[in-house]
Amino acid sequence: MSDIESCTVQILGRQYRFKHPSDKQQQLTSTAAELDLRLKTQVADLPLATRDQLLILTAINLLNELSELQQQTATCVEQLVAQIKEAG
Repeated sequence: MSDIESCTVQILGRQYRFKHPSDKQQQLTSTAAELDLRLKTQVADLPLATRDQLLILTAINLLNELSELQQQTATCVEQLVAQIKEAG
């Protein structure tokens, strides 16, 4: 079982402290860096947007990407199942 640790990440110039399993620190820091990059891109594209607007837009974009990946995965699984049934 992993120990719980904490680390601090910086997102849009603010420090955030998170607790996480010790074996997940790299994942947390890389995810935070990706979020920071995406938010900075939104800031460049929409300089008049508020912080809340930037967060909402970024969250919607990320969830849309996740939904597309889930659909692609489901399609691949369906195709594999069909191939297995044909071969069997």
